[in-house]
Amino acid sequence: MDYDAMDEIDLIPSIIKTVEKILNGEKKTKAIKQWSQKWGLLNSDLTQPLEEIWLELYKIYKLWELYKGLANGDISLLKANIQLSDEIELDQDDVLIIESEDTYLKKAIIFKGEEFSVVEHHNFMKDDNNPESTVALFHLAETLEKELQNCTIFSHRMSISAGKDINDIKFTPALKVSTLKEAIYMQFYILLSENNQKICPVCNKPFSPNRIDQRYCIPKGPCYHTAKSRRYRKPKPPKILA
Repeated sequence: MDYDAMDEIDLIPSIIKTVEKILNGEKKTKAIKQWSQKWGLLNSDLTQPLEEIWLELYKIYKLWELYKGLANGDISLLKANIQLSDEIELDQDDVLIIESEDTYLKKAIIFKGEEFSVVEHHNFMKDDNNPESTVALFHLAETLEKELQNCTIFSHRMSISAGKDINDIKFTPALKVSTLKEAIYMQFYILLSENNQKICPVCNKPFSPNRIDQRYCIPKGPCYHTAKSRRYRKPKPPKILA
């Protein structure tokens, strides 16, 4: 079966929600079965073990954290997933990276402690105030290139929406890929290439902000009120009496 990579806006957010359920205590078997019943199999392999599916979904969840940190300018989220170190560990197989007057070298550990943690070395410009953003961007680009290098893309009939004015006509290209996993990473690629959307911190859906300071998908909408309610219910630290 083919999957339309540009059609389902809820696809990646559904993965984030499923992983969060499991991290909060729901059984993997139940959560992943419910997700698979709606979305299908990641690959064409009908015998893929549950643990492999879990690791695939969890990897996407962690990559989404990097993308969300970039899209929302959330440096604290990037720092939670990327650890920079001065302990350089280049060996003879590494490409030689030379520092200059304008650059400095750092080791970056991405997703430290995870089964898919990565160690990279980056040469940063000395005026780079957000090196974690640079690491996240390069890691996402390299991961997407790797995941999609063998992807088979089919052209599909474009959808055309027309308004009263000629300027209202919109052509939407349709791309189709062979597996659900390819569709997920294709969505990632499209979002990263567009580079004009934020990610709602509540529902995890991408949205185009009307204002630069817009945080939620709909201003004063359901996600805004959900976040407000969560802040209200969050236990406050006890007061320290003098």
